[in-house]
Order: sequence, then structure tokens, then C-alpha cells
Amino acid sequence: MPAAPASPNPTPPADPLPEATADPIGAPAPASEPVEAPAAGKSAAPVEGPSSPTVILEV
Repeated sequence: MPAAPASPNPTPPADPLPEATADPIGAPAPASEPVEAPAAGKSAAPVEGPSSPTVILEV
């Protein structure tokens, strides 16, 4: 008998949980993309950064 009410109880909270998780996951996802791009650019900047931008600017 107690198992029946226990099932419906965890079910409602489970719905809002995935929604809340989707929000935070969505935010960090886009933030990670831009963060990775700048990170790679900074690493390559000291190696080929000055050469690439200089050539592009001159062209």
C-alpha cells in the first residue's frame, strides 16, 4: 500500500529536476564552446597568433 503513494511522490519531483538540470546544462554548454575557442586561440596566439593576424591584416 505505501509503495503506491511513494511512487507518485518521487514522480512529480523527478519532472522538475530534469527541467532544472536542462537549464544549467544548456547555459554551461554554450559557455564551454566560447571558452574553448578563446583558450585554443590563446595557445596558438603565441605560436602562430602574431603571424596569422599580421598576414590577414596586410592582405
